Amino acid sequence: MILAILLIIVTLQVVRYEQGPVTIPMSGLHVQRNRIVDENGLPVILRGVTIDEQCDDSYFSNLQRFDEADMAELVQVWHVNVIRVPILPDLWQSCSNYFQNILDPIVNLGSKYRVYVLLGWHAHGNPITGQVEHPSWGNQYPYHGNPYNPNMTLATSFWNATADRYKNDPWVIYSIWNEPAYITWTNWRPIAEQLVGVVRSHNPNSLILVPGVSWAYDLRGAYNDPVNRTNIVYETHVYPMFDVVKGPWDQYFGYLATYHPVFVGEWGFHPGDPDPELNGTVDNFGKLLVTYMARNNMSWTAFCWSTWWLPSMLNSSSQPTDYGQFVQNVLITGTVANQTSQSSTA
Repeated sequence: MILAILLIIVTLQVVRYEQGPVTIPMSGLHVQRNRIVDENGLPVILRGVTIDEQCDDSYFSNLQRFDEADMAELVQVWHVNVIRVPILPDLWQSCSNYFQNILDPIVNLGSKYRVYVLLGWHAHGNPITGQVEHPSWGNQYPYHGNPYNPNMTLATSFWNATADRYKNDPWVIYSIWNEPAYITWTNWRPIAEQLVGVVRSHNPNSLILVPGVSWAYDLRGAYNDPVNRTNIVYETHVYPMFDVVKGPWDQYFGYLATYHPVFVGEWGFHPGDPDPELNGTVDNFGKLLVTYMARNNMSWTAFCWSTWWLPSMLNSSSQPTDYGQFVQNVLITGTVANQTSQSSTA
């Protein structure tokens, strides 16, 4: 009898090993003062990457479909504990079976590999007036002219469906809007509360990120006029020159971290880029920001784990760029010590 029991145990262990990581229930996260904590009240710092936009379309299938091999690499090689999944309104509308073919597999991989999955509605602009930028590539296949569509009805429909679908998955986190723009905080806050309310109607305990205005960078309004909802994390996006073009880090989002958790949902740099907002290096931007985020207990997802979406962490051979290697080293070691730029154009 004892021998039979041991044989069963060994067999189960072999099966589990062959199938990869065992699915184990993950703790839901919540806010405690200015920290993100787990179900035991222990502080959690989320660090990871944003992955490519996804769509069930031959264009994307051949280019950047995220699969289990990608998740395994991010967990085992890059050591992420969160991935951020951008969902462009245009692709959400036009790609068939988006849940079944795109989001469900990624959410399930999050559970299997014990990684938090941050679902972000990748809308830009002003949801009241509809004002948004119209990039030239937005008129090219597979897009349909308005990839960042700020339509509020569409956003509400998306969050109703998404929050209901994943309401029993505590490892799923929600970011209600990518980059509000052409709008003041006073006008944005009620909109944010409305979208948070949509998620809360299905999932009252979920962790929800609310971005600042001015392309998510500016969180000054939240100091004296915070979002009137619980379990809220404030999100900012930080790129080179933002402190010069828009304002200093301390003033625009750092000070807020004293009172509320702040998540840097996007950051990155691309040496030599003609756009000064992306043109930065390990030394004049990467090290400074990573040190700043650590000092203020900020969680983050670097942008972008991609071969083409700038600033890219991967080159055309899917190997880390100089920027990507910097991010990988920080994720593995937790420090910027002894890291130097290997190339100005990698």
